[in-house]
Amino acid sequence: MFEIRVICTEPDIPEITKALSTVFTTGAVRQQRSRDGRRVRLYVTADHCPDTASWTTLGKPYVDAPPVFEEMASVLTLAMRLHRPGGYTPTADREYRLRKAALLDRVALSDGGPWGPEVAADAEQTAAAAAVAFAQADSVGDHNPGPTGPNSQCWALTTYRGYVRQEYTQWLANQ
Repeated sequence: MFEIRVICTEPDIPEITKALSTVFTTGAVRQQRSRDGRRVRLYVTADHCPDTASWTTLGKPYVDAPPVFEEMASVLTLAMRLHRPGGYTPTADREYRLRKAALLDRVALSDGGPWGPEVAADAEQTAAAAAVAFAQADSVGDHNPGPTGPNSQCWALTTYRGYVRQEYTQWLANQ
C-alpha cells in the first residue's frame, strides 16, 4: 500500500481519480488546496492491482460447474427466454452473457475435448471476444461486481477471461 499525491486543477479531479482507480485499488480521495490557492492537492491511498492469478488459473473456477453439455442447454434456454415477449430483464441478460462467456471459456480450455482441436482453436478467439463484451456490458450495467471490477486495468493486462471466471465463480456460489 502506498500514498499518491497529485497536484491538479479542479476540473481535472474526476478524470484523474477515474484513471487512478483503473490502474490501482484506491481508497477515498482526500483534497486540500495547494499553497498558491489555484490548484488542488489530491491524496489517494492506493495498492497494486489485486492478485488476479486465482481467476486466470485454468479451469479452477469451473470445478463446481455443471457439465459442458448441460450448460450449453441452459445457455440456449436463457437465450430463447430473453427473446420472448416480456422475457428480457437486465438480470437475465447479464446471466446469459456471463454463462455464455464462461461456456466459451470452458470450450477453449478443453484443448479440443470432444469437438476437435480446430474448434478449440476458434474457441480461444471467441472466448476472448465474449469476455471483453461481457466486461464492457458490466462496466455500464447496474450490478455488484466481484472483488475486481470490469474497468480494472488488471484484466486488460492479463485477460478478460479471468474477469468472466471471477464473476462466474461468484454467480455459481450464489445459486
